[in-house]
Amino acid sequence: VVAIAGAALAQVTPAAKQTGAPAKAASAVTWAMLTGDWEGKAMRGTSDSVITTTTLTFTADKKLYITYPNRDKVEAHNVVLAGDSVTYDAGPYDSIARPGHKVSTHNVVHVANHKMTGTFAAKFDDGQTMSGHSEAAHKTK
Repeated sequence: VVAIAGAALAQVTPAAKQTGAPAKAASAVTWAMLTGDWEGKAMRGTSDSVITTTTLTFTADKKLYITYPNRDKVEAHNVVLAGDSVTYDAGPYDSIARPGHKVSTHNVVHVANHKMTGTFAAKFDDGQTMSGHSEAAHKTK
């Protein structure tokens, strides 16, 4: 694979010289940009079928809580902001998709224009797994 990639790169012609101002890089996400409620939904796999709605709450004291309908809020941990992305873990908490089981999730979201889109990986207490995607919008007051 390395040899093929190297040969392919050797055959690439140089790119045309850029003119004008360089493209502006996406601005890095800050906690201040995230503070407040983000209302969204989670979907299984690549489906558009909603598993649950969610509210993500980023607090001024740099905590993140996830609230599901008719449930106590869950505090996220391992929250990391990098570039346009936020990663966080949650759980274990009572599963919505598989009642009677506990679940822990790892979430990666990208933030742009007051919207989040991302993916999650869920691991249940019996070893089963599920993946999916999410989207949310910053609730304006």
